[in-house]
Amino acid sequence: MKAIIVSLALLAVLLVSCNNPKSETVEENLQIETVIIQEPLGSLGNLPQLIEASELKGLMPREDEEFQLIDVRTAVEFAEGHLKGAVNIDVNDASFNDEIQKFLRDEPVFLYCRSGVRSARAAKLFAALGYRAYDLDKGIQGWEKQGFHIE
Repeated sequence: MKAIIVSLALLAVLLVSCNNPKSETVEENLQIETVIIQEPLGSLGNLPQLIEASELKGLMPREDEEFQLIDVRTAVEFAEGHLKGAVNIDVNDASFNDEIQKFLRDEPVFLYCRSGVRSARAAKLFAALGYRAYDLDKGIQGWEKQGFHIE
């Protein structure tokens, strides 16, 4: 008798759930989830990209070409050694946000620090302002580990 009651209850639940007009197919659920996931990503704008030392080395100009390479370390660190052609703007300096505006938005910006932490933060700021920002993976330490020269 209990088996019949349980079977009838299960059948009733199945019939009610199949007739529910709010029931959505798996495809509809996936579409809803896709919209939810894509919307925030689209509103973030540009995202900075990591660039390997060897790739950056290959992109660096041979002559006096325009190249936006920014060392975001302190002036003392910069004086101890930096990549050729880099300009120094300390990411922790109060004027950093003002300095960003001096760079061309239609040209990529390459940033680095000692290990990649400060330059990642700086790259996010540049990207949020519409720049194509590239962050040197592992910073100047990674550059030197590859055997590349610093000045």
